[in-house]
Amino acid sequence: MNNSDTNLIESEPWKVYKLALHCTYDARLWTAEGTEEVKKEKTDEVQENVKKADNKNLDKNQQKNLKKNKSSLSRLNNSFTRPSKLAYQGQSNIIVGISFHPVELATVAIIDTNTKKVLLCKTVNQLLGNAFHLLSRKRRQQVHLRKEREKAQKKDSLCNMGESELGEYVDKLLAKRIVEIAKSYQAGCIALPTLKDIKEIRTSAIQAKAETKIPGDVNGQKLYVWQEFSRVRFPKPSR
Repeated sequence: MNNSDTNLIESEPWKVYKLALHCTYDARLWTAEGTEEVKKEKTDEVQENVKKADNKNLDKNQQKNLKKNKSSLSRLNNSFTRPSKLAYQGQSNIIVGISFHPVELATVAIIDTNTKKVLLCKTVNQLLGNAFHLLSRKRRQQVHLRKEREKAQKKDSLCNMGESELGEYVDKLLAKRIVEIAKSYQAGCIALPTLKDIKEIRTSAIQAKAETKIPGDVNGQKLYVWQEFSRVRFPKPSR
């Protein structure tokens, strides 16, 4: 890092660092029926905690928790009104399976567990349809950013170019198309692969490939791995 980069961080840090805010929510709380389902789950849990704590000699912290749980019960019984919408009911024998890939992103298969037949199989190209050009544009952006990062690394300077929100938009569009297909077949569930350790698995695969392409050259292998990782987008685990 040179002096100009250091001065930029000290004088205008907002040009170097970015602040991201992420939040999660339970979609069931959008409707009255879903809210009742959540209320029942939370009420049963809180009532069990209150039942365990009642009629016991409690210390100060336990008394505080008991008061908090009783207050939670009161709030659960006085929730805001929400619009009514019947919950989706799918067929339990119809399952949507999703396979993730760092390049192809996602492949979807719909399976009937009763007949053991594959009803439908779609690649990312087929899922996106006339919007597939957005994925191609995103990949071109990734290649351009990778080259810029390589230039910045050689000059030992910062690369302030960040990725656009196009990738996030494509992810959301893919998710929407998958849900639409699941509804059209009245699928009972969507099965996702286990994402635990996916980055480590991908690292091992890239390192093995690097050793094959550049045998005996440690620095060359490191550069190859870094280049491969710069173009890989790992799926985010659902919460």
